[in-house]
Amino acid sequence: MPNAFLGTSHFDREQFAEIILENMLPERVPTEDEPVALLSRRGLVEELEVTGVGEVEGVFSQDGTLGGDLFTTVLGTLYRETTSLGAMGVTRVPSFAGGDDQIVATTGARLKHYNGTTFSTPTFPDSANVVAVGYLDGRFLAVRENSDRVYYSAIGDGTSWDGADFIEAESEPDALRDIRILNGTAALLGSQTIEFFATTANASLPYQRIQLRSYGQGLLNVNACDVVSIGARDSLAFVSADFGVYLDTEKVSPPWLDRKIEDVAGAEILLFGFVLDGHHCFAVSLVTETFVFDTQTGAWADFGSSGNKWGAIGSAVHNGLTVFAAAGIAKVVKFGGETENTDSALDGNTEFTRTATAIIRSDYPFPIDDITAEMAVGQTTSSTPPTCDMRLSRDQGETWTSWRSASFGATGKYRTRATIRRWGMIDAPGAVIQWRYTGNDAAVRPRLSAIKYNTLAASRDRG
Repeated sequence: MPNAFLGTSHFDREQFAEIILENMLPERVPTEDEPVALLSRRGLVEELEVTGVGEVEGVFSQDGTLGGDLFTTVLGTLYRETTSLGAMGVTRVPSFAGGDDQIVATTGARLKHYNGTTFSTPTFPDSANVVAVGYLDGRFLAVRENSDRVYYSAIGDGTSWDGADFIEAESEPDALRDIRILNGTAALLGSQTIEFFATTANASLPYQRIQLRSYGQGLLNVNACDVVSIGARDSLAFVSADFGVYLDTEKVSPPWLDRKIEDVAGAEILLFGFVLDGHHCFAVSLVTETFVFDTQTGAWADFGSSGNKWGAIGSAVHNGLTVFAAAGIAKVVKFGGETENTDSALDGNTEFTRTATAIIRSDYPFPIDDITAEMAVGQTTSSTPPTCDMRLSRDQGETWTSWRSASFGATGKYRTRATIRRWGMIDAPGAVIQWRYTGNDAAVRPRLSAIKYNTLAASRDRG
């Protein structure tokens, strides 16, 4: 019973068969025939409905900041949980930074401040707009629009800004686009370079550029970056001005993804990190697609919600769990429980699809008597056994057979095999198999360990 080669990372390149990995991530499983199995992501469920209309543009929460409450913007208005605080001036994905008892925020217009009681517009040098904010060692940091300057506040006071209190990113004359704090330093992300600043013991010059530490790639646009924790260390993930995706100095995007980013350059591209079942990931959200990178396995996957791009567009950590801004609705969402599969908060209990791809290689003709998907079976609580679908292409994905369905077990039928028989002949260079499962059965969270063909036991009833 040979195994087809199971695709463990999404691949979409012209002139090649597309390897679709949708809403699943690979994980090493030492007991399986294959070195990895594919596990379904969990669906998104509601954490908080901010208001009845609009869309959450961004979300922020931080332990120790104003009780760890959730802050969002909806239609350009700042909210603390469900309480409206005031207008931000522009509707855009926001940038937040928090101290113990206050936050600052911007959507690319005037800087805003909130101290738990008062929402205000601080007096900022030259009344300039601010594109992004941060907080490091007691001071707030604000990136001035169309400049290489980052202003710093008085200690512990996000309303106090002096026109002489700034640092400059000087290695290149490129304008700054964002700022991120990681490993006790401030990363200043420009259009051509990224520079790092650390705190000093000099109160009149509290930050200083770290010599010989800079990246030779700039940031494509604001909010196309995030800090991703990998073990005990933070790393900077960002979409570069040359359309690549980097994790620190390592380029992790394949050429097909670079091309997709280039094709939508000019539109707002978002990057945000999250943790899913121990997998430290980040998502790159394009106009109509979302691609997720798993830092543990190096795999890319396409995350989607009901045929559209993934409904999450930004993230934060709230009460120890990742939460997301939900696209198209005024809600904050999170991953559902261990057996929750539905994107209920986004799609009104609509099912979402998981898809995987496998390759059969051959230099000569032979018949495919059966194809079996090795899966977790017999888990449903429904009276109707769940089914998966498979189809086959003999010409590298140019044309396909019709989808055919196989049951993978009524409740307690743990020896069921998801097998479909009589596929006909294939010849060189082989065939492509697609597998999919669409459903929202709360007990079914698909695991795909292998795609096998011409199995010796395919004709034996194991129900």
